[in-house]
Amino acid sequence: ELLYEIPRSRTNNRVENILPSVIGISNDVVYKERIQSKTDSSLRLKEITFKKYDVEQLREILTQRATAAFKEDAYDEEIIPQAAALARKQGGDARYGIDLLQKAGMKAKKAGDTVVSDPHVRKAHEEKERDRVFEVTNDLSSQEKVVLAAVMFHDLRGETPISRGDVYPTYKRYSTLLLDNSNVPRRVADYLKKMSQLGLLERRDAYQGPGESGFEYSLDKVDYNMVIQVLGEAEPASEST
Repeated sequence: ELLYEIPRSRTNNRVENILPSVIGISNDVVYKERIQSKTDSSLRLKEITFKKYDVEQLREILTQRATAAFKEDAYDEEIIPQAAALARKQGGDARYGIDLLQKAGMKAKKAGDTVVSDPHVRKAHEEKERDRVFEVTNDLSSQEKVVLAAVMFHDLRGETPISRGDVYPTYKRYSTLLLDNSNVPRRVADYLKKMSQLGLLERRDAYQGPGESGFEYSLDKVDYNMVIQVLGEAEPASEST
């Protein structure tokens, strides 16, 4: 209702001497599908798409930051393309690359090294990724952790990408053994979707017709060895389903 009224507020004499506008920012490319047609018409939307930074753009950004942040000859120039490549894998996130350089510099300083180099960036990346995985994994419920463990089991056997229907028997066996209860397939599908949104699982469309699961899941986004370690350290977030 608010989005509908704001563009019409001047015409309806609700405001004077201003030209009301609405600027919306979203990472959801299908957000318009959830806007009512009358609101869409009232807004007269004009979309501007900001593409992800490519590697060359990231290199330019990180070069400028490194020049400003580090003393002359205090860093190996190879850390720029390295950080840019890692940031590109994170969806072209320049902030990720900048944070990597900062953490790498701190690690070099702590170690007493006079030059920030490749090992410092790699350690910074591993630490950031582990912290991210720990944060999202630690917040999972016990049931969700069991689903993740089931996908990992099949991944270790080379059986991924895997559908919900194929992972469900493994999940049910684990949940019955560890939690003394299990959930229905539909609920497990919700768990899988959530973990793909969190970046723990990779989800791909594999629809093959009515009655078939529409998605398959794998651990392509994260190192499962890291997830195994984090699962062993994480405290259960909740015993509820």
